[in-house]
Amino acid sequence: MEIPEHIRQVIGFLESVGLSRKAMVKGNGFGSGVITYQNGVRVRIVNDRGDWFIEVSDLRQPNEWYDLALLRDLLGDSGPDVLGAPEQAAILTSRWDAICSVFEPACAAESHRRLQRLREERAKRWFPTWYK
Repeated sequence: MEIPEHIRQVIGFLESVGLSRKAMVKGNGFGSGVITYQNGVRVRIVNDRGDWFIEVSDLRQPNEWYDLALLRDLLGDSGPDVLGAPEQAAILTSRWDAICSVFEPACAAESHRRLQRLREERAKRWFPTWYK
């Protein structure tokens, strides 16, 4: 799996803040794969047929992954719903402490509720006829 420079920088950043690689799964020959890091929070870097995505998960809810656009919105910023990998990398590295703080035990439940609402609002924007 060919890893672009901005993803290599994210990997270096994650290791510099104390996360350790927990898994690296190569895909089925289409250039796909998943790299997972964790330590307090989990971060997975997904390559799906050449498109790169970065997602974050709370260790207490390991099957609930959030993309960086949702986390950016939760933190009070705004922007497009779909981000390229360089933009995702920039949000992850520049807002790392704030991202980690939303998953601290004292506020994690409220953060998950707000992230679910943001996810639902985005789905309504993308598929308005499904929500009539």
